[in-house]
Amino acid sequence: MQFDPMLLAEKIESVSPGVANQVTMKILGLVSPFNSHLKAKLAVWEKTKVKINLKCHRGVRNHVGSIHAGALFTLGETCAGLLIIKNFNFKNHRPLMSEVEVKYDKQARGPIYGICEIPKKNIDEAKETLKKNEVPFIPMKTLIYNDKDELIATVKTKWQVKPWTLVRGKK
Repeated sequence: MQFDPMLLAEKIESVSPGVANQVTMKILGLVSPFNSHLKAKLAVWEKTKVKINLKCHRGVRNHVGSIHAGALFTLGETCAGLLIIKNFNFKNHRPLMSEVEVKYDKQARGPIYGICEIPKKNIDEAKETLKKNEVPFIPMKTLIYNDKDELIATVKTKWQVKPWTLVRGKK
């Protein structure tokens, strides 16, 4: 990818973090349209932590009135993906989820939030792997809670971060 749309959000972040979070979610919806249906709100976007809030609205509800399992998965994947993007820019890297495991603990009947954190050393190790012209696989875990801080779901993902020069079919 020649252009990194997330760089715009990072430039805005130095002036207004709140506006940058809104812009980030809009850009994410353009880059990955599937994420738009969540109508989620980015609360924290740091190098080692992401927090996203999600309301229980019609577009994410299932047949029993709670947040659909697919929306919970998408929230977990989005938290982890934004953390990867924060550390590996689109211009030079293609992040791609290669594995997922979801454990659902409780129905989400109201507002929820997802939190994904990663130790800086894990990012540093992945960058060292890239320097050796190898492709790192980065395990991530997003915890999803309701507004009473009860665990709703755990989304474990593994991300492949590959330089565009190693992506098949790309020049």
